[in-house]
Amino acid sequence: MSGAIQKQGLSRNVIRFLALSPIILLILGDALLFQQNSDWRTFPILIFYIFLIIRYKIAANTTFLICLALFLFMYIHYIFSDPKVFATRYPLAPFGEKMAEWLYLFLVIGVIQKWQE
Repeated sequence: MSGAIQKQGLSRNVIRFLALSPIILLILGDALLFQQNSDWRTFPILIFYIFLIIRYKIAANTTFLICLALFLFMYIHYIFSDPKVFATRYPLAPFGEKMAEWLYLFLVIGVIQKWQE
């Protein structure tokens, strides 16, 4: 598939962006559509991302850029959340909490990637 895409004249950065788009969509889908956390959703997405790292030689800086995007999603959600949600301390807003979990997991992947480079 990647050979057919490269024949059309797409640059390597565009191919990487197209490869990373499903990861972002899967993370947003997990955070927006599901209230409960599930390892059956989390680990396949992480394994798929690790496969993309190996397949497309994604650098650690790209992983940290995804972390920045996740942090911004989390931060914006906390800013615009109802203050009553945080008064009880539990349960916190599910979207922000899930973004924080994904942020932590991607930070771990990014640190391991940077260590390997």
